[in-house]
Amino acid sequence: GATNNYGAVFLGGNVGIGTTTPNSILSLYQASADVGISLGNSNATMWTMGVDISDGSKFKIASSSALGTNDRLTIDTSGNVGIGTTTPTSLLQVSGATPKFYLSNTSGAVNGKHWFLSNATGDFSIGTTSDSLSGNTTFLTVKGSTGNVGIGTTGPISELDISGGTGDGDAYNSVLSLTRISSTGNRLAGKIV
Repeated sequence: GATNNYGAVFLGGNVGIGTTTPNSILSLYQASADVGISLGNSNATMWTMGVDISDGSKFKIASSSALGTNDRLTIDTSGNVGIGTTTPTSLLQVSGATPKFYLSNTSGAVNGKHWFLSNATGDFSIGTTSDSLSGNTTFLTVKGSTGNVGIGTTGPISELDISGGTGDGDAYNSVLSLTRISSTGNRLAGKIV
């Protein structure tokens, strides 16, 4: 049977707080109120995770002593995950003043380990950054205000603006090459610009 000690119930090795029928190693329940666990060494450095009943029973992790204050991660009852937002509208939504996502390969080349996706001032960018994550090289930009796409430029002035290439005459690096493979496997390319 269940043993009730100091508001906790012990049943078959499971512990229940707020319930007499714990269904896992630790079950926490509280009627019509937030249920969470707080961790930290003072109120200034607290983290709390749990269910925020006052916000649609969303699971949250907050950098505070209470859910609903400084929420850093939210999972709603539909399974949508929000980082920087408590109202995610898709499977993953990242929100912030200048949201940036890094994809890092720790065994990559020097200053080539980190690719980024960024939304700065409404412009979407893809590029790489230095090992210290301090210097960016942007390869592709989509302007939020116009939809113009820039390759090699962060300020495209037409629907597709490709910038790059060096040299003059026959010995130049083209900005754009159109390539096809022949039936014999040879690469056939034509330079443009």
